[in-house]
Amino acid sequence: MGVIPHTRTAPANLSDYKDRYPAQLSGGQKQRVALGRGMAKKSNIFLLDEPLSNIDVQLREKARDQLLQLHAENGQTIIYVTHDQQEAMALGDRIAVINDGKIQMIDTPDNLYRHPTNLFVAQFVGTPQINILPVNFSNHQLTGVDGTVISKPGKNIQANLDEDQSYLLGIRPENVHLHDEQVSGSFPVEVQTIVDYGRYKQLTCKAFGEKFIKAVVNQWPKNATGTACATLDESAMLLFDPNTNQNVLDAQSNYVLE
Repeated sequence: MGVIPHTRTAPANLSDYKDRYPAQLSGGQKQRVALGRGMAKKSNIFLLDEPLSNIDVQLREKARDQLLQLHAENGQTIIYVTHDQQEAMALGDRIAVINDGKIQMIDTPDNLYRHPTNLFVAQFVGTPQINILPVNFSNHQLTGVDGTVISKPGKNIQANLDEDQSYLLGIRPENVHLHDEQVSGSFPVEVQTIVDYGRYKQLTCKAFGEKFIKAVVNQWPKNATGTACATLDESAMLLFDPNTNQNVLDAQSNYVLE
């Protein structure tokens, strides 16, 4: 007699192992069996503590899809604990980001990514990690540590900034645009390394004499390191108070969790 009911093997992708005993299953297979058995109960609420942690990478993506399908079919509330931010972003309708036992932010994946409440959330979410640059705001301009003008922000941004104050500018790599010649609003960078991931290229650039920023682009000449120019997408810029690490631009992200 099989040890795993068939109705519980399908969600966990274990139909081929339904006649095996527990001792004949690997650690990852046992974890998937436990997940399938739990989900088959159709309870109103589930607490899943890193249920996919021991599963191979290829099967993990399938398991995520199956969890989403089960949730759509049955409508249970699922509290899902994970250290994998990509897993959280893929599965969560709302995500609580916790640091040192304190909830930093609870919101949708999109808001966590685009409107992080503080520097910790901004750096925790997103791969490659967000670029963080120390800047100064003076004469309606944001300048780097060497005085290079990075951006001349619009009035909606300037309204949230104090003159002659330092900030931490956050910009996602996909919002750093590189050019092979100077354009309006650009600043010089030195392309140091190029990593080709097939569907995109990740460039690491040296800027302002000492800082490194990453850019994600669709096209860039192979092995074309050297001098280039960069511009930042102003609509995607984030600015943080260097003392509190709070987001100073986005009012919707600055809330106190009671």
